[in-house]
Amino acid sequence: MFGHQTIPTNGTITIRPEKPASRRPEIHKPEIDLYIRITLSEPKNMVLPTPTLEQIIESLSANAMSLILVGENNQLDIEELIGHCNKNNLLITGGIFPGIIHQNNHSDADVLIKSYPKSTKVKIFKELGKSAEFDFPKLQDDQHSALLFIDGLSAKISYFLEKTYSFYWDNIKFIGGGCGSLSLVQQPCIFRNEGF
Repeated sequence: MFGHQTIPTNGTITIRPEKPASRRPEIHKPEIDLYIRITLSEPKNMVLPTPTLEQIIESLSANAMSLILVGENNQLDIEELIGHCNKNNLLITGGIFPGIIHQNNHSDADVLIKSYPKSTKVKIFKELGKSAEFDFPKLQDDQHSALLFIDGLSAKISYFLEKTYSFYWDNIKFIGGGCGSLSLVQQPCIFRNEGF
């Protein structure tokens, strides 16, 4: 089990280990992706209220890697978005969430886009529930934070977070959340140029 400490000056969350959670029997889950995003600078962000595919595409930059957070009730065809981005050499990654909160607004159909430098590093862990060890990327001197997205219905989330914190300790600050749907039906919810 992990606790968190909110640091008001920059809004980041640092994950600190607490007492280990009790072991639950593992439940077989389909392939699960996990992203660790190590950022290098402050991103620009844009919220699009229930946008069309065209509006999202117009908002993406060829000079950046775009992080796209999608509310679960948005009717966006993610595979069509991925196909268009691949044809136009647009780097994307993102997830589907029960809702998007931006400032004082909450929506289950909005899209939040953040642009990061193309040099932003992305690490993907597949089949999280089947792994005992993880190949964590080593930090560079200018890397101080990590953004983690995990399928909220993944097995072994606490184990993965313990391993993550043990590897990085307090050398970076973590923030992140669980992707997926309030329906609690597991389906692909993390995507990038290669697909779901």
